[in-house]
Amino acid sequence: LHSGSIIGGLLALQSEYLDVAIVNPRFYDFDDADQKMRTAKGYGAANARAKFVISVINLGHHFFVNAETKICYLFDPMQLTSNLSALKEAVLTVVEKMLDMIDQLDYHVIAHCQQRDGTSCGIWCLVVLELLLFGATPETWSDYWKDSLYEVVGYLRLRYLRKVISLQLQQSQQV
Repeated sequence: LHSGSIIGGLLALQSEYLDVAIVNPRFYDFDDADQKMRTAKGYGAANARAKFVISVINLGHHFFVNAETKICYLFDPMQLTSNLSALKEAVLTVVEKMLDMIDQLDYHVIAHCQQRDGTSCGIWCLVVLELLLFGATPETWSDYWKDSLYEVVGYLRLRYLRKVISLQLQQSQQV
């Protein structure tokens, strides 16, 4: 998915679930540490006292921080060790500092969903984030995840599109 679609999906999840803050995923695009930090804070995650902090980085992987348990879940739909290492490094250098949780997070990898094509990485990131928000953990993953989800990727795309459109309609009515 395009970065704008991912951000729309993140905002839709934030509006649907309680205590969710978003780290601006575009922070990863910058080299300068100060610029990374300013960008990461763009959606107010540093100011929020949210229970959950979520984001998707445009290389197709994401992180989910449970601020209460201090657990950070890492997910790469391709399940590549190099991507997971880059993702963990991004969280260590920017997100931990922004959330004032330096050296306090315990990292876990979600390894139960693997992208089967070259185009669905964004959808799987949003699905995994939503399952985590709904209460899934690596220990209970099989209670939430079924491989039959791979067969309905088209429906999942439309589902998130509907969520984003509904959010936009809500916001335009509030203006």
